Amino acid sequence: MRRAFTLVAIRTLVLLILTASAALLYDYTRPLPAFCEAGAGCDAVRASSFAYILGIPQPALGLLAYMVVFGITLMGHEQRRKYLFPSAAVGGVLGVVFLLVQAFVIHRFCMLCVVVDVSAALTAVFSWLHRNAEGHDGAVPRFGWSAFAALAVVVPLLFGAARPEPPVPAAVARFWLPGKVTIVEISDFECPYCRRLHPFLVEAMEPYGDKVHLVRLSAPLSSHPRAKIAAKAYACAVKLGRGDEMAHLLFASKDLSEQGCRSAAAEVGLDAAAFDACFGGSEGETLMMRDVELAKAITFRGLPTLWIGTQTLLGAHPTAELREVIDQQLAGGATTPKPSLPQSWMWAILGAAFLTLASISLVRKPR
Repeated sequence: MRRAFTLVAIRTLVLLILTASAALLYDYTRPLPAFCEAGAGCDAVRASSFAYILGIPQPALGLLAYMVVFGITLMGHEQRRKYLFPSAAVGGVLGVVFLLVQAFVIHRFCMLCVVVDVSAALTAVFSWLHRNAEGHDGAVPRFGWSAFAALAVVVPLLFGAARPEPPVPAAVARFWLPGKVTIVEISDFECPYCRRLHPFLVEAMEPYGDKVHLVRLSAPLSSHPRAKIAAKAYACAVKLGRGDEMAHLLFASKDLSEQGCRSAAAEVGLDAAAFDACFGGSEGETLMMRDVELAKAITFRGLPTLWIGTQTLLGAHPTAELREVIDQQLAGGATTPKPSLPQSWMWAILGAAFLTLASISLVRKPR
């Protein structure tokens, strides 16, 4: 196999890995993602225990590792034969392992992660083939490839910083109170990610006191058999003045049956007769369905969904990220929307640039 072909294939795959890793790193280090669609597998992967290694985001480690691999591709052929395949093989094995983790442990796929993992495996294959390949290294000089590697990292970060803010639905703005940052939470008491978010949200709100106003809307999913029971219990507790206390217990409780909800009501000090009159009758159902209809009017994509002022978050974001958004809103909230190309344009432009670079390197004769 020609040496130029295998080397160009390796470098092009690494450019793809750098681009996807930079995009993932942006989303991992910001409360508002720019690349992963809300509710997609990226949220599940990011929320898993595999997303960070020793507290460092996986995309950051991948970015650093493949910068090293790319640097090795710029060495002379004898040095590449010595160092390229061992380093690429480690990345390839880890890529396959993480694909299996997504498939059989997390049960969701992050598409950008899949791009990185598949490209890493292919890089390892081409690195093996490259060891004994014959011929030249291609027409494009090393500084040309280096410039494109820099673009692969910088462009996603610039795109993410220039993303426009999503519009605020009227169904959210109706809850806003003057002089406060209003948080509209759409959740399900049986949803694992909602239960994970709850303590983060409570902790995030503590320093702000009455500067923050929380509106909690229940949206029980049909896949959670006890969610409606818990939502009805919460609606009755709100009517009786103990909504927050009831929410704390319901999010933490392992028993969301009718009896479990009655026990929770007694624990927060609700009058048993008043709670039973609401919970056991039609009033509780009516109050719960009112919240459900309000939540549906917002057109959320997944649970839990938060609107913190003008910004929306999906998933179980940690305390620090929630406070970052609250601070941003307290400092002035949304400004004029920033111009931004559609994400598909960014990928198309970079993809075309990488393919053009690869084609020139293979078609033109080296000087």
